[in-house]
Amino acid sequence: MKYYELGSIDVMATIGPTLETAADIASAIDAGAGWFRFPTGYRNRDHVAHALLVREVAVRKGADVKILFDLPSERLRLGYISPREVAPGVELSFFDSGGEMDGDGVEVPGLDKLRGAVEPGHRVLALDGRIVMRVLDFGSRFMSAIVEQGSGQLQTNNSIVFPDSSADFSLVESADIELLRKAEASGLVPNWIALSMVTSVAQFNSALTTLREVVPNSVRFMAKVETREIIHNGEGIVQASDGIMVARGDLGLMVEPEDMPQIQERFVAIARAKGKPVIVATQFLESFASSGVPQRCELTDLAVAARQGASGIMLGKETVFSNHPIESIGLATRCLKAASRIRLPIGLFLREPRNSLPGGLTPLIAIEGGNGVGKTTLIESIRVMHPDWTIRRGVPDAWMEPIMKMRMIRDADWMASAFYFFSGTMELTRELMPLFQRQLALSTVCLDRSLWSTLAVHVGHDPSRLTNLMLMLESMGGHVCVPNKTIVLIASPETLRRRVSEKDPSERIFDELTQNYDYLERESAFYYWLREAVAEIGMPQFQIEIVNTDNLSSDEVVDYVDRLIS
Repeated sequence: MKYYELGSIDVMATIGPTLETAADIASAIDAGAGWFRFPTGYRNRDHVAHALLVREVAVRKGADVKILFDLPSERLRLGYISPREVAPGVELSFFDSGGEMDGDGVEVPGLDKLRGAVEPGHRVLALDGRIVMRVLDFGSRFMSAIVEQGSGQLQTNNSIVFPDSSADFSLVESADIELLRKAEASGLVPNWIALSMVTSVAQFNSALTTLREVVPNSVRFMAKVETREIIHNGEGIVQASDGIMVARGDLGLMVEPEDMPQIQERFVAIARAKGKPVIVATQFLESFASSGVPQRCELTDLAVAARQGASGIMLGKETVFSNHPIESIGLATRCLKAASRIRLPIGLFLREPRNSLPGGLTPLIAIEGGNGVGKTTLIESIRVMHPDWTIRRGVPDAWMEPIMKMRMIRDADWMASAFYFFSGTMELTRELMPLFQRQLALSTVCLDRSLWSTLAVHVGHDPSRLTNLMLMLESMGGHVCVPNKTIVLIASPETLRRRVSEKDPSERIFDELTQNYDYLERESAFYYWLREAVAEIGMPQFQIEIVNTDNLSSDEVVDYVDRLIS
């Protein structure tokens, strides 16, 4: 699928009772909301009318906002019920809308689909897990359960979750089709449609086939990660969708609490590697939305999502049932911007500085490229041909832990490595610098691929700002140097796969574990940008040469590169 860029870290606001008027929407846009989510499971709301209002306000303000329809799937919700207080020890009876129930049973449309999957002892969760019930019996007419922990008020349309039970619910209901047809008749086309409770790629693709019959091709589809089943096929669902949403609300009810942070981090990483947008959702600022005073952990949660690389975050109850909906959007926007602003790469340390020779410095050559492009053969050959030159590989890959990077740069034959710190103060930076200088016994900061790449992200691909960042690095770590030439070897994914497959098994296993062919294609595009950026800011001492090795033998690559650097 094509990669759709969300932009910088976006804030998605949910439309609901405390954010729905034209004035509310205008204020939300001013506060930083770039997306508006419509939870279409609330069937009694006119989502089409509200979405048209969002479009109207956005046009009036000249704002480019996106609309997402969040389809609920056949998730179970309480039918009509007078508000009912429950507490530990209270027994409740639930029945499907097609059945009959004497007394004060609670209607749950679709409940019978769980017959056979729900057993006595299974948990039933309500109110985002604040109420935990335990199934006593699932008979022919109704299901009985007892409240085990928590208290609160059950109301019409509350969702209930069965974390210990599996059932194959449809992702698309007839009401969803009616809604989309109504939107089309009104001239409204949502930018995105999110599908809830996805359990498999096949199920997701089947739903897409159904929805494609009623929406234009311009609509993009987002898979919500919120079931146990789908977390075991992260690569597949990210590949199948246009983007994903890590829906921490329901997902947090399905997995152990201690697993939740790792799942979020893993899915953000998978989406980034595949070039897909990823939204992290739910419970960012619920305390602030209620009290107007943010919990410190809420602020950190926003920063963590930003630094993990999320494309955006979604505010749910913070704008739907909130005392401070606009303030929540504004605070989230400021925190996300600040988290991006303070992500400073400290430096790139050269293992061996260039030696002073009569007439100038020894040439320093950096060899870059993915696994399988022929770096090792090239480096060995160039060293024989030019023994007085400093020839170094590029940096260890970003997936390595910092301590492993440091060992490789210190003990092995890598040119340099980048270390990243997240600090808003130069004081902390200066405190950390001696640590690395002691480890590496160097004071030289050398810019090569890893740091250039990071700088490009943080300056928004604005070459004119690279010079200022170089001065910043120089003030932190001493003299800044750059390789005289960086030789970038590239090849097509097909060529790389073939070359890796031809290696000895003991050598091949590392490449197969670490190679990311989709990333290599984007990396090649980055190098072309970097070559233009360096030329634009006027750094004649730093030259980038890009060599496509698809149709070249090892000897031909060596001869070609030797001509370039000689």
